[in-house]
Amino acid sequence: MYKLIGLLKTKPGITREQFMDYYDNHHAPHALRATPMIHEHRRNYVLSPPQALGETKGGSDLDVIIEVLFKTKEDYDAWAKAMQKPEIIAELSDGSEDWFDKTASRFYFVEEHATKHA
Repeated sequence: MYKLIGLLKTKPGITREQFMDYYDNHHAPHALRATPMIHEHRRNYVLSPPQALGETKGGSDLDVIIEVLFKTKEDYDAWAKAMQKPEIIAELSDGSEDWFDKTASRFYFVEEHATKHA
C-alpha cells in the first residue's frame, strides 16, 4: 500500500471541534471527489502527548496526522500529476488557507509494510 502521510497543524484560534468538523465534513470528502484515484483518506486527530512513552511536555506541534491511501504506485503518480493542475489546486485549496498552518505542515510519500500478530 502506498500512502501520503501528512503532519498538519491548524491556525491559531481554531478549536479542535471546529477543525474536525471542517476536515471530516468538507475537506476530506471534497478531496475524494476531486481526486478519485485516492483509495481512502484517514485522519488521526492528536489527543495528547504519549506519556506512556516518556513524553511529558504539554501541547503538540501538530493537530492531525493524515493518511491518504493509494492502491498502486500508478494511482499515486496519477494523483501527483493531478495535483500539478492549477484548477485542482484551486479547488482543493478553496478555504483551506483559513484552517491550515501550511508553514508547520509536512508531507511524506511512503510505502507501507506491516507485521501482524500471529
